[in-house]
Amino acid sequence: MPTDVVMPHMGESVVEGKILAWLKQPGETVEPDEPLVEIETDKINVEVPSPSAGVLLATLAKEGEMVKVGQRIAVVGAAGEALAARSADLGAPSEEPRKAPAPSPPKAAPGPPKAAPAASRPAPAPPTPPPAPPAAKDAPPRPAPTREGPLETGSLGVYASPAVRRFARESGVDLRTVKGTGRLGRITREDVQRALTPSSQPPAPAAETPSPATSTRRPRAPEADEELVPLTPMRRAIAEHMVRSKTVAPHVTTVAEVDMTAVAALKDQWRSAFEQQGVKLTYTPFVLNAVARALKDYPDLNAEWTDKGILLKYRIHLGVAVAVEDGLVVPVIRDADKLSLVELARAAQTLAAKTRAGKIAPGDLAGGTFTITNPGVFGAVLSTPIIHQPQAAILATGRIAEVPAVINNGIAIRKRMFLSLSYDHRIVDGATAVRFLQRVRQLLEEADFQA
Repeated sequence: MPTDVVMPHMGESVVEGKILAWLKQPGETVEPDEPLVEIETDKINVEVPSPSAGVLLATLAKEGEMVKVGQRIAVVGAAGEALAARSADLGAPSEEPRKAPAPSPPKAAPGPPKAAPAASRPAPAPPTPPPAPPAAKDAPPRPAPTREGPLETGSLGVYASPAVRRFARESGVDLRTVKGTGRLGRITREDVQRALTPSSQPPAPAAETPSPATSTRRPRAPEADEELVPLTPMRRAIAEHMVRSKTVAPHVTTVAEVDMTAVAALKDQWRSAFEQQGVKLTYTPFVLNAVARALKDYPDLNAEWTDKGILLKYRIHLGVAVAVEDGLVVPVIRDADKLSLVELARAAQTLAAKTRAGKIAPGDLAGGTFTITNPGVFGAVLSTPIIHQPQAAILATGRIAEVPAVINNGIAIRKRMFLSLSYDHRIVDGATAVRFLQRVRQLLEEADFQA
C-alpha cells in the first residue's frame, strides 16, 4: 500500500515551506528515516525522512514550489506498485519538473529510467538516457565539481545543506565549482570557506572562520555608503512573528537577581562525571530543571490564550532558543519536568547541535509550552524577551558575573545573574508572575539538584 509523505508541522507559526531539493528521485530505493527532501521554512531548513522502506514512487511538488503544512509532496511504496488507483497527478507533473534541470533538453530526457514503473514511459527508453542519470546518481562524478553536470539532486545541481547553499549565495560562491569533502561528497561550510580564498593560502581562512561578523554578511563594496540586504525567509518570518506577538499580547517584564554561586560549585563538582557520559555540563540544565519545577507550582505560566478561555497545559515542554546563522530557532524538550539533570543537559546539547547543523526534526520544533532564551551567553546582562506565541511567557537568562555582595554582615564575591520574565498580561497577573520568578530564584539558590 503506497504511503503519502506530507509537509510536516514545524511549529505553531509555520504554515508552509519551500521544496528546496529532492534528495531522492522517483524509482530510487529508500529506507525508513532516510532523508527524501530538503524543505526551507521561515523557521529552519529541514530534511524530511521517508516514513517507510520501499521505493520513491512519485514526487508531487517541484523544487522551489511552496507547499502547505499537511499537503502531500511524495509517495513511497513497493517497487513496481501501481499508482493508477490514486489521483492522476501523481506521475507526470511531479516527474517532469524533477528532470527539467537535466542537461539534455529533449522531451525524452525528463523521464529517467528510474521512472520506468510509470505506464506512460516506454520500456525501450532506458538505453538512450542512461548516461545522464548515472552521472547524477553515482558518487564518482562528485570529485570533479568543476563541470556543470549535476552531482546530486538540488536546485544548484549539488549536494549541500540549505544552510550551506545560503552561505554560498551570500558569499558569491558557485557551488558547482566546489569540491565536497563531507559524507558522500556533501559540500560543507568549510568547503565554501576554502573556495573564498586563493588556493595558495587555504589554511588562513580556517583560523578566521570563527568571526561571526565576516561569515554572515557579504563583503561591503569599498566605496558604498549603504547596502540593502534582502530579507531571508527566516528573517521575514521572525519579524512577522515578533510584531504579531507584541500586537496580540500585552507584554510585561519582571526581573529578579539570582545568586548562582551554589549552582556554580555543583557544576564544577559534577563536570567530570557528566563528561564521562558524553555530556558537557553548563548552567542551562539547572535553569531548565528549576523552571520545570516552578511551572508545576504555577501552571498559569504554562498556558495559552484562546477565544474560549485560558488553555492550561499540564505537560511541560520547554523550548530552548538556539541562535543560528539567520536568526533564532526554538527546539523543544518534551516532558522536561520528568527528566533528570543529565537527561536535560543531553537533550539541550543534542537539540542545539542538530539545530545548528540543520538536522533538526520537524517534530522537535512544535508543541512548546514555555520558552527559555540565553542572551547572557553573548554577554547580555539584562534582556526583555518577546513572548513566543501562543505561549504565556518566556524567561531570559543574563550573563553570570562575579560581584561583591553582603553576606552575613561581611563582603563576599558571589556569582550573580539576572532572570527576566516576559509574560502575557491577559493570562498572568503581576503577582503570579513575580511569585513564579521568585520560586525559580529560590530553587537555583538552594541548588537542591539531583544529577
